[in-house]
Amino acid sequence: MFFNNTIFKRRFQFQLSYFLIPLACVIYIYIPNTRKYLLYHIVCIGIIGTIDTYYNYIENNIGIGTAVISTLVHLSLLIVLINFKKYGGISIISLFLLCIANLTILLLPYWPYPIKRETLLILYNLIYISLYFAFTLLL
Repeated sequence: MFFNNTIFKRRFQFQLSYFLIPLACVIYIYIPNTRKYLLYHIVCIGIIGTIDTYYNYIENNIGIGTAVISTLVHLSLLIVLINFKKYGGISIISLFLLCIANLTILLLPYWPYPIKRETLLILYNLIYISLYFAFTLLL
């Protein structure tokens, strides 16, 4: 592996946020038709990523600077909630993406997170369902 025994490997740990956050942001911004499909998932990534950063800070002694930047990046994803009333409904595609997210969590061959796999799965689905109920209450 190219990054063995380097700072990049120790810090990066192949966490999915390094890929998912930029991809979701680019798609959400530049392809407006996808917003109704991605909104719940972006919020889930933002909340879970913030919790994961906290646990990484406590358990793995990541630096305060890294923790602050990671927290700010993950919390910035919650800005999509501005459009919650407009795009907050559940669609078949959003549910399909939820299935893909669940399968990814269950079948990822490595686990770089301090949060247990089962806890992350429950948390992701709980946030998703909570967003749905919040949306139905707003109607």
